[in-house]
Amino acid sequence: MIKKLFIIFAGMFVFCSAFEAFAGDTWTVAKPMNTARRTHTATLLPSGKILVVGGVGDKDNRSSPTSTELYDPSTDTWAVTGSLNIGRHWHTATLLPNGKVLVVGGDNAQGCTSSAEIYDLSTGTWTSTGSTNVCHSYHTATLLKNGKVLVAAGRIDGSSSELYDPATGSWTMTGSLRHKHGGHTATLLSNGKVLIAGGGDRATSAELYDPTTGAWTETGSLAHGRSHHAATLLSDGKVLVTGSIEANYPMSSDSAELYDTAAGTWKVVGPMNTGRYWHTSTLLPNGKVLVTGGTPSKSSTEIYDPVTESWAVIGSLVIGRCDHTATLLPNDRVLVVGGRIDTGSVFATTELHDFSPIIDSSSSFIVHHSDGSLSISSGCNCICSYYDNFWSGKHVESLGEIPDADICNKLCSSAYYGEMAGCFEKVLKN
Repeated sequence: MIKKLFIIFAGMFVFCSAFEAFAGDTWTVAKPMNTARRTHTATLLPSGKILVVGGVGDKDNRSSPTSTELYDPSTDTWAVTGSLNIGRHWHTATLLPNGKVLVVGGDNAQGCTSSAEIYDLSTGTWTSTGSTNVCHSYHTATLLKNGKVLVAAGRIDGSSSELYDPATGSWTMTGSLRHKHGGHTATLLSNGKVLIAGGGDRATSAELYDPTTGAWTETGSLAHGRSHHAATLLSDGKVLVTGSIEANYPMSSDSAELYDTAAGTWKVVGPMNTGRYWHTSTLLPNGKVLVTGGTPSKSSTEIYDPVTESWAVIGSLVIGRCDHTATLLPNDRVLVVGGRIDTGSVFATTELHDFSPIIDSSSSFIVHHSDGSLSISSGCNCICSYYDNFWSGKHVESLGEIPDADICNKLCSSAYYGEMAGCFEKVLKN
């Protein structure tokens, strides 16, 4: 029987099926950045490197570095790259379909900036690309399926939204939100709409943006008012939101809930093991969600299982932190970068967790190599389908007959990133 797998490759995000075992349960210290920073952004590039931009270099929000740097997972090294034209934090960074990175808005010592810049990896330089019509800080930026970028709300003007067109480098206003949002989350749904949830003064409101009409409509309300929370699109199309700052600051919420896109409703699921905000939420290759850090100064990490709708604690971070970033790397490791502790000290430190699946070595159709790569020893009709240029240019490759769909998923992902020797070559020969 032919097993079909569709790996949708959009901005280097890969959605795969479940693997239950991991290679370990510990975080290890990685090489530190050249500059300490928090409230920065981290973007996975098509090259597999991570671009870290801006942030705050001190506890008083006075230092917004213009420096940017690149992390290379293959060598565990950081290299300084081109400087921003304007330093910023509470900004957004979006990987565009052409492989460049759009950075928008944010704050610095002079206040909110409406400037936007584009990073070109091939030259390592930043170029200004106009200014937003409204100054956005603590906003969201979402790449739409049409290639445009939706910038929405923020702490300055919480109800405005506008579109950036990479083809023309221009900004145009689009529909206004029904409510004010800042410190909210924005999630691109599988139907192409954008879900904005919470923000502001722990809002329960949620809204949907329709790119075809340019209008916002209200959808089901959150069960728990949230801001400074996190949101993750799950493999089944639902959205998981976690945590929040509470009214009795600096207390934090352990609550979590799911948004059902088809029904337009929210459902409360099992609470996290600890309350947190300013944390991160990362979709893992097995479809589970990793939550790390948060305030107050959490070193704890835990994993959400969408099948059981429950949480399990895993190994703690080496350093408790909030205002950090967590990025899934092509080799199934998660890189946590920077952040701070509650007293304000800002970190340049980074750490890694390896979430690579342990595949049964008795499987006769998989060859394990000393460098950790995989190849197929017998073959058959495992089909990998992915998009190499976002929404255009679909490629289909056959890896041979793999009787297990989960292993097929892993092999397709490994093959795409060049981690499995002889995979595509075998197909081409056949």
